[in-house]
Amino acid sequence: DIASARTQARAGKPRQWFEVYDEMRRNGPGPQVSKCKLSLSAATVTFLPPERYRDEADMSAEAVQARRIADVVKGQYGPRMTEALADWFEKLSHGVVGFHQITEPRGVEGKYEKVTVLEKMPARRFEIDDQRAWVYRPFPNDASTAPCAPFIKAGSMALFVAGNGSVSLDMAGLNFECIVPWSFASFAHRHLARLSELFGIPWRVVWYDETKKGQKEIAQRSAQKMGAAAWGAFPKGMEVEVKNALTGTGAGEVQEKLIGIADRSYDRVYLGHSQASNVQVGAGSKTSSDEASEQARDIHRARANEAGNDFRDGLIRPYVLRNFGPDAAERLCPEVCVTIKERKDGLKLAQTAAVLTTAGVVTIDEESLVRDCGLVYQPDPTKAIKPRVTNTWQPGAILPETGQPNADPAQLAAVVPFPGGHRLAEESDAYATPDAA
Repeated sequence: DIASARTQARAGKPRQWFEVYDEMRRNGPGPQVSKCKLSLSAATVTFLPPERYRDEADMSAEAVQARRIADVVKGQYGPRMTEALADWFEKLSHGVVGFHQITEPRGVEGKYEKVTVLEKMPARRFEIDDQRAWVYRPFPNDASTAPCAPFIKAGSMALFVAGNGSVSLDMAGLNFECIVPWSFASFAHRHLARLSELFGIPWRVVWYDETKKGQKEIAQRSAQKMGAAAWGAFPKGMEVEVKNALTGTGAGEVQEKLIGIADRSYDRVYLGHSQASNVQVGAGSKTSSDEASEQARDIHRARANEAGNDFRDGLIRPYVLRNFGPDAAERLCPEVCVTIKERKDGLKLAQTAAVLTTAGVVTIDEESLVRDCGLVYQPDPTKAIKPRVTNTWQPGAILPETGQPNADPAQLAAVVPFPGGHRLAEESDAYATPDAA
């Protein structure tokens, strides 16, 4: 089935091939795909004018227009980016994904298009015809197709293809790299389940007298009704040796190894583990796990940049072209910046800040540092936790608590402020009133 579906996909008809990809989510790289999609859908998306026009002090006509275009685009596409990023991920897994867009003419300020619908068109809807042009199926259960080019030109469709169509459809998506280990894992799951079915429950052995008519059938039915797949009905006097495979060394080991190899393959393809080094998450030191996490973050950031470029060229630039003209689309089109949210290590941040402060750096933003460490910033100094300060004795110094001169610590222990009076340090249970102090 896989070979037949791949042959059709190579010929431009990937519907069955993509159905295999959809099935892989069930017991294949589904968890890895979900992690990657969540990292994108939780990203922060900003629409910025071209870099040379981002200075708010620049009040030239082009700079003002560039910032104006960025604001209009943000209002139309910003609220839809979370769902759009999660849908866009199908380009990476399947190799192609489309977006259907519906706009209301002059719906914004009476002169710009208002985007009312932006929805995903699944990969299985798209094909390549005999003229090597993209077509799509308007209806899921109908074989009729329509060309994509007119709809893309009109702005009602955006099509994102891995490799810009330079790779055949059977090899375009990342799932292509997972399909072989997924096949082995499916085989291993099936046979490991069969092994558990046969040997996980003790055997049922029923003996029958073959000289008596009908006793064999009764023995078979009785064994079947005992609720185990591992059963046998044997004539009396026959020697039968039953071994429980699960008690032997290495029982199920082959199947478990195949499943583990498949899981590591999914991690390598989607999360980057073991690409730069032989990293296996959860099986090594903390350094190895940190290295694997950093590889995954690097890949998430690269995919976020790719998504931003796709949305800029496939959605934003055509929108600017239709509403502001070709010159604005060429020179003033906003940039789509997709920033992955990362959980910051407060301990590392604090250690880095301490080292920089010791080195003489004085430009560290105290509030940002505290918030990045996951703490609540307290701007009121009277409520904030302060560093411990060594109290040095000075002759004749006035105590702010009592208004009296400070005593020599060698003769009198320090007087510690206490609600309702003062506690003498040398007498832990003795208290003095303010007058007595």
